[in-house]
Amino acid sequence: MEKCTFCEKDIHNNNLKYCSISCRINYRKEYMQNYNLLHPNIQKIRFWIFTRDNFRCMYCGLSSIEDNIKLEVDHIIPKSKNNKTLQQLFQENKSLLVTCCQNCNLGKNKTELPIEIFNRIQQKLII
Repeated sequence: MEKCTFCEKDIHNNNLKYCSISCRINYRKEYMQNYNLLHPNIQKIRFWIFTRDNFRCMYCGLSSIEDNIKLEVDHIIPKSKNNKTLQQLFQENKSLLVTCCQNCNLGKNKTELPIEIFNRIQQKLII
């Protein structure tokens, strides 16, 4: 049985790292605050990706400007499957990083995208 990464409660589904969405959000907030202090270039990379994608979620199409949503950078191939950092992917293949809203990113979790969605997103990207 796995433990929640944030609160350390037992998790019955071994595919999850958190017992709830609120634990995942709280962990990410805490982690990102510390990470951004250690890696100031992360903000530049994130902004470059958001700008490339017109500040719009590449999965559902919502916009941070028009729809007032929080955006995140998503690894199209989950980090758990390719073990690459944001900086490594940015240098190697920018098209594997996309803008997405928090809801889509939480819903995707550690799953890989179906090939049709992956191809649709790749066609939208202008690099």
